[in-house]
Amino acid sequence: MIGMLFSCSENLEEANKTVTKNNQLGEVSENVTLYFSDNGNNKIKLEAPILKKVSIQEEEDNKVKTASLICPAGMLVTFFDSLGNEESQLSSNYGKLMSQDQYLLVKDSVVFLNPKKEKLETELLHIYFNKDSITTPEKVKITTEEGVIIGEGLTSNTAFSKYQLKKISDSYYNFTEPEENENTQ
Repeated sequence: MIGMLFSCSENLEEANKTVTKNNQLGEVSENVTLYFSDNGNNKIKLEAPILKKVSIQEEEDNKVKTASLICPAGMLVTFFDSLGNEESQLSSNYGKLMSQDQYLLVKDSVVFLNPKKEKLETELLHIYFNKDSITTPEKVKITTEEGVIIGEGLTSNTAFSKYQLKKISDSYYNFTEPEENENTQ
């Protein structure tokens, strides 16, 4: 979040008080690739055309209280397993990572692909890395090789390999015709 502050006060001290209330510091980067690791192993790769880093400082001690990374123009997140192999991939048109809370909010055309080639589509996901949990109260569409399931609300692990759909409203299954054996004619 970037803000501009204007003050029309003749009193310089009054103007300075107004400026110190806006305690957000920010940086903007373009075409960014970030890797997040645990004990030297890559866990997550985040790619974004625009990345805004916002830090909020405590006024008393001037230390950074929280920091977040905002991807206002979309993001692509790749998750890796314990061996460093690509496990799943997530894309959205907006994302916000709160690194201290180990929380990622993604919204607007969210697509999540898992190792089983299952595709989750929704408009909002809350990802809690420290709890190995993904949740959404929104409409969800899951496409598998067997068909499509549509529902409202989802709980999953962060790899989207184990999930539970809350309110199933529709489903479609792909049926294939058995192949005819040329020898049976």
